[in-house]
Amino acid sequence: MGILIGLIIRKRWMTITALALTFVGVFTLPGLPSPASYTVLVPPVILIIAIIYEGGSLPGLTISSRLRLALTLWMGFSVLVLTAGIVFAGSSSSGLIATIAIFVVLAVAGVLTIGILHRRQLRHAAKVGGSQPSDGIAPV
Repeated sequence: MGILIGLIIRKRWMTITALALTFVGVFTLPGLPSPASYTVLVPPVILIIAIIYEGGSLPGLTISSRLRLALTLWMGFSVLVLTAGIVFAGSSSSGLIATIAIFVVLAVAGVLTIGILHRRQLRHAAKVGGSQPSDGIAPV
């Protein structure tokens, strides 16, 4: 909760808009007819996407804005799968376990992909920059 309040205090426009959309959606969307009432799952996912995207870069991870956007959209999709699975699983424990397992697989796949791309980017930067030892001694 503190992270959310911190993002709002920093006046991040996307997060504030997503938070307002979530509050409006919570009160209006469940009153819609049956198939349309499931759109209540979308505003919290948009809020999570905004928080991840505007939350800044991950510590020690420098990635491009396009890659960060791809990560946030993938994580948003993962959260949408999780929330939809929880809603549709109802009281079925096996459905809930399957939903959580699918979410974990999707989330880990996204994080691993970003890690691999970041590592590749660091290797390329080291190769192009011609990294030298910091003590000034030439390698043997």
